Amino acid sequence: MGQTVAYLDAQLGMTEEMLLGAFFALGYSVTEFVRVVAALHILPEHVQLREYDSAGIHGMRLIMQTDALPERICSINEVEVLLAQVPLSLTAREKVAAIMQRLFDAQSTVSGQNSVPLALSYRALVRNLATAIGVVHACEAFHITHLSSSPLPLSGVPAPETLELLRQAHAPCHATMLDGERITPICAAIVAELVHFEPVVFTIEQLGYGFSGADFVTPAYTRLCIGTTNRESVAPCAQHKDGADTDWITVIESNVDTMTGELLGGLMERLLEAGALDVSYTPLQMKKNRPATLITVMCRLEDGERLAYILLSETSTLGVRMQRVQRLKARRYQTSIETPFGPLLVKVKRLGARIISTAPEYEECARVAREQHIPLADVYERVRQAISNAMLE
Repeated sequence: MGQTVAYLDAQLGMTEEMLLGAFFALGYSVTEFVRVVAALHILPEHVQLREYDSAGIHGMRLIMQTDALPERICSINEVEVLLAQVPLSLTAREKVAAIMQRLFDAQSTVSGQNSVPLALSYRALVRNLATAIGVVHACEAFHITHLSSSPLPLSGVPAPETLELLRQAHAPCHATMLDGERITPICAAIVAELVHFEPVVFTIEQLGYGFSGADFVTPAYTRLCIGTTNRESVAPCAQHKDGADTDWITVIESNVDTMTGELLGGLMERLLEAGALDVSYTPLQMKKNRPATLITVMCRLEDGERLAYILLSETSTLGVRMQRVQRLKARRYQTSIETPFGPLLVKVKRLGARIISTAPEYEECARVAREQHIPLADVYERVRQAISNAMLE
C-alpha cells in the first residue's frame, strides 16, 4: 500500500482554528480531541465546532474558549507537567514537546532574553498546547506519515516569533494584501517542526476546509488534502523537461576518526540493509591532522531520521549533518540481449526517448566468468561487442 500524506493549502492563512477545523472537517472527532486535552482542563463546553459556508465552500469553524481557565502566570516547566498527563503515544508526546520548545525558543530569541525563564499566560499556554496536541493526534489518527504545505502568506503585522520560526524552517513565504494576522505563532511552530516544503506527488482522497472565527474581510481558510503516494517514496519522481527524473532525498554526513576498516565495512552493510540508497566513504584530515573518514548516506526522505540514529548509536560520531536535496536522474533499467554466452541482462541509461549508453551488467558477467572459467575482462569485452551489434547505444 501507498503511504498516507497530507498537504496544507495555507495560501489564505493558517491559524489554530483554521488548522484544527480542517482536520475536524475530514472526520477527526471533537469528542476524541476533548478527551486527549482534558488534562489541560479544557472541557466539552469550551470547544464548539460549527459548520460554515463561504463563497460556495463548506467547512468547519472551531471556537476554542480558554477564558474560563485560571488567569495566572506560569513557566515553561509547566508544559512538561501538563504533557505527562495527556494520553498520547510516546512519539506524539515528543513531537508536541518539540513544537512547544520551538515556540519558546523563538520567543526567547526575539525578546533577547535567552537566559531568562519566560513568564507565560496560563490561558495562552493551554491554547497553544491544545493546538499542538490536536494536530499531532489528528495526524496519528489519520496515519499521516508526511505533511507538506504551500508557501505561507505574510499579511498585516506578523508576530516577531512567527517570523523567527518561519526563518528557522526556511519556509517559503509571500507578501500579500490580505487583512489581519494570517499565520499565528503556534502554527508557525507546527510548520517548523512537522512540515516539509518539497513537492509531493499523491492522489487526493479527502478534502477539508477549516475557517477562521476572526472577522476577516477577505476569505480565511486552510484547505487540507489527504491522500496516498506510491509505495516507493513520499516524494515520487517528477519528469524534468529534458527527459530526466527529479526526486528529493535526505543526505546524511558525519566525520569519524576512531573506527577501523572492519567496523566501517560492517556499518555499510548495516545501512544498506536498513534501506539506504547509497553509502560512501571519503578519506579526509581532521583537526590535529588526524586521518578520518567522511561517511555519506543517501536515503529516502522518510528514512532520514532512522538512518541518522543508526549512525549516532553504532559509530563513534557525536553528531550528524542532515539535509534534503533534489536529484536530477537519468532513467535506468535492464534489458536482455543475445551474446556469445546466451541471453544476458545489460544496463540501459535513457533521457526521455534517447538512449545515452548501454553497459554490461556486472553480476551477469561475473556469473559467466565463474561458470566458464574465463577472465571477467574477456566476458565484458564480448558483451560490449554484442551491445554494439545490437545497436542499443
